[in-house]
Amino acid sequence: GGGFRAAMAFYPGCGPVALLTRDYKTTAPVTVFDGEDDEEVSPETCHRVLDPASRNSPIELIDYEDATHDFDDPGKKRQREPGNQDARADVLKRAAEIFGK
Repeated sequence: GGGFRAAMAFYPGCGPVALLTRDYKTTAPVTVFDGEDDEEVSPETCHRVLDPASRNSPIELIDYEDATHDFDDPGKKRQREPGNQDARADVLKRAAEIFGK
């Protein structure tokens, strides 16, 4: 069959349109990564919009403690934060596992 085998989403907006539609469905596994200290995106809102228990879709939500928006940016500014360093290292490991299958 065609289509995607898996997908990763980083700190998605989960904005007004997502809140209104609430009908996002996927057959491919999607892993969503959020920083708990994200200053631009609300992890709580994304949990409400993408709650795997409320839909028939293989969505996994991963939150990183002390990680900010753009935690995977390898630049010095973002990687000064220990929470961002930990989150980025974990995402790289998970990406290899997700796409190595």
